[in-house]
Amino acid sequence: MALHLLQYSDVENAFDDPVRVGRLAGGLVSRRAALSDDGEPVLVVGTGDSFGPGLLALSTKGEHALSFFEAVAPVAETLGNHDFDHGPARARELVAAAPQEYVVANAFDGEGSDAQRFAAAETVPWTTVEAGEWTVGVVGVASPMTGTMAPAASGLDFREPLAAARAGLAAVRERGVDATVVLAHVGEPLGAELAAELDVDAVLDGHTHEPCVDVVDGTAYARPGNAAGHFVHATVPIGEAAAGQGSDVPEPELVATADQPVHESLRETVADAYADAGLDEVVATVDDPIDCSKPATDRAESRVGNLVTDAYRWAADADVAVMTPGGIRTRDALAGEVTVGDLVGLVPFEGDLVTCEVDGATLRAVLERTTLHDAFEEHRKFGHVSGARVVWDDVEREFRAIRVDGEPLEDAASYRVAATEYFVVTDHLYPELAREQVVAEHGVQYDAIVAYAREVGVDPSLDGRVERPTMGDAAHVPVE
Repeated sequence: MALHLLQYSDVENAFDDPVRVGRLAGGLVSRRAALSDDGEPVLVVGTGDSFGPGLLALSTKGEHALSFFEAVAPVAETLGNHDFDHGPARARELVAAAPQEYVVANAFDGEGSDAQRFAAAETVPWTTVEAGEWTVGVVGVASPMTGTMAPAASGLDFREPLAAARAGLAAVRERGVDATVVLAHVGEPLGAELAAELDVDAVLDGHTHEPCVDVVDGTAYARPGNAAGHFVHATVPIGEAAAGQGSDVPEPELVATADQPVHESLRETVADAYADAGLDEVVATVDDPIDCSKPATDRAESRVGNLVTDAYRWAADADVAVMTPGGIRTRDALAGEVTVGDLVGLVPFEGDLVTCEVDGATLRAVLERTTLHDAFEEHRKFGHVSGARVVWDDVEREFRAIRVDGEPLEDAASYRVAATEYFVVTDHLYPELAREQVVAEHGVQYDAIVAYAREVGVDPSLDGRVERPTMGDAAHVPVE
């Protein structure tokens, strides 16, 4: 006998595509039905970032996710950083309204031994759920960086998740459980560390957008990735079958949603909400489709990255505009008629577009922050830039050249840099940018992209603004 765990995570802006989120729901529901018909115990669980970001997240303040929950009937979920996009008070309201139990053991209101666990009346640190004749212990942990990544949650204390998970697992075992599961929203490398360090049947993780399925020291470890492209089907031995399994635990299955049946009721509900929010107005036409896939959004140079940063620089009348790798949300290619929703969905965050005045040395440091190396991927991430041309040496990890408006960057010169407000109010991505450097604000940042599309059009090209001569053809090819 085996326990079947169906996991979704980081659904985020998939809610902005009724068919896409409908296929995720349809896949989960149909897989659970097939397993249940065979008499197998099965649980649907989530690992955070359901309430945001996205277009409907902006218009409903996260309430749009409730229709998805009703469709797939999860039993438990933990909190992700974007679940705090609308503030802790709204997060409390949403988890109270959700049908599943929200499980988070390491989030506290304030610091110190007297601090109360966040939303203690609406969440639990651990729980037990029934799966057929079996009892499953579930513990939830959020990223310790949540307060840094989500400025609205900066007043909360997200404690070290390993100790919190251990305490939760000890508590559920006192109840007498047949299997144990940790729901985490921590990402790599911490997620794999939890799987290696904890005596647990499965660690189901989120936050990092690249999917992963693995067995770590006898523990099933998985992430489905973001935007409803996949869900995870993890199978762990239970009861007598669990004895002596160890490394024989099967690797979880990563299930693509593209060929899953559409949950029609949810699709209709999401489509109606999209139209009611006025997001279907056509503002431009694209003849040459613009790739918005993961490689395009986190490896400069790409047409979608150039579109976003060009729009920011245009709206802010700045010398340079920057966007972090991965800051643009993945979606299907922009093609044909492009709507307000299509453009807002590229960067569905409520922060303003701002202009910072900095010297050349600071700008150099900001540009260097766009070069991220992720050891868990086969490529190095690189953010997006407008108004500058850079040559980056991936071997020496330094710039060979930086030019702004055709001229070499001068450390003592002054430059106006367009960026999202998030980069200024948090040290998470660009600690060199600060509130005192802001000299102008330009309204909500995604409105700049819509205005740019109306005025200039949507026809970005590759113009050699990011060169990486030592990257290697196999590791990086500019994304058309």
